[in-house]
Amino acid sequence: KVTRVQINAFRDSATHTTTNTPAPILQWPGKGNTYAQGYAGASLTITNDMAPFVDLNGNGIYEPLLGEYPDVKGDEALWLVFSDNGPAHNDTLGMPLGVEIHTMAYGYNRGTLIDNVIYYEYTIVNRSPRTYTNFRIGQFADMDLGYYLDDFIGFDSVHRMGIVYNGTPYDSVYGSSIPMAGVTMIILPGDTGTSFVPAGSFTYYNNDMSVIGNPADSTQYNYYLRSQILSGQHVTDDFTAAGTPTTGYGAGPNTNYVYPGDPSDSSKWSECSSGNTPGDRRFIITSNDFTLPAGGSQRVVMALVAIDPGPNACGDSALSFTGIKTVADTAWNIFFNPLPANSTKNIAAGNDVYIYPNPAHDLLHVDVTGNTIDEPYIAIYNSIGQVMNVTISKNGVNSTVDISSLPTGIYHVLYRNGSIQKAKTFLKE
Repeated sequence: KVTRVQINAFRDSATHTTTNTPAPILQWPGKGNTYAQGYAGASLTITNDMAPFVDLNGNGIYEPLLGEYPDVKGDEALWLVFSDNGPAHNDTLGMPLGVEIHTMAYGYNRGTLIDNVIYYEYTIVNRSPRTYTNFRIGQFADMDLGYYLDDFIGFDSVHRMGIVYNGTPYDSVYGSSIPMAGVTMIILPGDTGTSFVPAGSFTYYNNDMSVIGNPADSTQYNYYLRSQILSGQHVTDDFTAAGTPTTGYGAGPNTNYVYPGDPSDSSKWSECSSGNTPGDRRFIITSNDFTLPAGGSQRVVMALVAIDPGPNACGDSALSFTGIKTVADTAWNIFFNPLPANSTKNIAAGNDVYIYPNPAHDLLHVDVTGNTIDEPYIAIYNSIGQVMNVTISKNGVNSTVDISSLPTGIYHVLYRNGSIQKAKTFLKE
């Protein structure tokens, strides 16, 4: 685990030794790093490409004492690697594929909606001598939103996002103000540039021993990756045809996606409109089939997104997927347009940032109290995390932003100067 604060402080240092280099940077598991350590401080000998790093001299070896550092996104990041080629597969009872998965998890702390997002970037490496066809990756999620036995799930095809929300308006953990969470697949095999393929499937199962319950072997796990239930029957849309609407698997037409309707619309297929009984839901979002050659790799990126507690349960009149879709929009936008890194230089304590007038019409003033050391970084974001193109006049502790061209709405100001960072919200009239 490494933070942007550690990386920036390291880069600001003129010399690098084993004593003044932060342990996460010194021990980063980059290729050839003689100081690399793994779990529980185990020394590592790394001969393959592993954790990414900034290779200043281009020799392919991670050398932190020469000023090289982890190549990560966000304000805090965690890198890990795992393989399916270790102990017996006691859950699936399947044979190892010989794949290795490099994972970078990271997030931001900026005082905006991006704080509600955690990214997971996977690189799937085929270390076996075999080329796999009809290869498919599925992201499993068992959210357990508050009390684990009262959950519902849904799907948003635009964001390739599985969603979990409460099936009842009261939760024994959260009470009547309940959050909502989702998993959105940002990069899947088959995506090209700005063209994104549909998800392969979105299905779910319950924590029980029914035909839509827990899988027991590799065949049944494979079924759930391919829009099938434990019997091998394809998932059906029983909201549009006679069947068994409480299961979603009956006599209706085959479908690859269950419950794709917003629960605010009773005419659309959701768990609310189907009158289902809440339960311990687990869902799976998958890619389409692809080929993974021997020695090849494939990248997959997902984000865990959430909205703050509120009327987000079946039975609440204000229930809607609009809020979780807005956070997903933010996750997608900032993934493709990463936020600038924070600075880490010292600044006097007790600083605060004031914006006025609020509401504002043409000009917004941004003032900071106390001492500053650099020209400030100021950015205006809209409600989905997009940076607005505005003119900013900076003058020491007093800055002015021309917001006359912005549409009416709510916006966020991000102010950064040295180690001080503040986020403010204002209304543009």
